[in-house]
Amino acid sequence: MSISRVFFLLFFVGYPIMVYLGLHFFEARFVAPVLVLVALGRWLMSKRADGTGPQMPQAKIVIGASLALALITGLTNSQVYLEYYPLFMNIAMFALFFRSLLHPPSVIEQIARLRRPNLPEQAVAYTRKVTMVWCAFFVFNGSMALSTVFFGNLAIWAIYNGFVSYALMAVLLAGEYLLRHRILAK
Repeated sequence: MSISRVFFLLFFVGYPIMVYLGLHFFEARFVAPVLVLVALGRWLMSKRADGTGPQMPQAKIVIGASLALALITGLTNSQVYLEYYPLFMNIAMFALFFRSLLHPPSVIEQIARLRRPNLPEQAVAYTRKVTMVWCAFFVFNGSMALSTVFFGNLAIWAIYNGFVSYALMAVLLAGEYLLRHRILAK
C-alpha cells in the first residue's frame, strides 16, 4: 500500500476526531473544507487504474454526498451536516454489500477469490453468509451513527464514530477469521 493511500486511510478514520477538534476552535463553515478534502481523497483513492474516474459507482455517490454535506455546512454554518458523514459511509457500504447479494459474486466472495480463485461451492455459500452479516453490521452501525447525531453530544459522536465503530469492525473481522479457521480445520 502506497504512503498516499495510508495517509488518506488515516484521514478517513480520523475524520470524527478532526471534526470534533475543529469545531472547538472554528465555526462549522470553516471545518467543512475537511469534508471536501475527505471527498477529494476518496476520489483519488477510487480512481481506475487508467487514471479516469471512480471505479465503483458507489464511490461517486459517497463523493457527491460528501461534497453536498460540505456545501450545506458551509452555507448554513450548522455542524450537524458534518456529523452525517459516517451515516452516509454506512449507507454506501450497505448498498455495496447488499447489491452484491442480489448480483453475485458477493463482496466477500470477490475478496476470497483474490487469494483462492477456485472456491468450492461450500466456500461460496459461506462468503454469502458473511456478506449478509456485514450488511447487518452496516445497518446497526449506521443506526448508531445516526443516533449519536440526534441523542449524543459532539464528544459522544466523535468517540463512537472515531473509535467504537472501528473497534466493532475489528471484532467482527477477528471473529469471522477465527470462525473460518475453525471451519477449515474440520
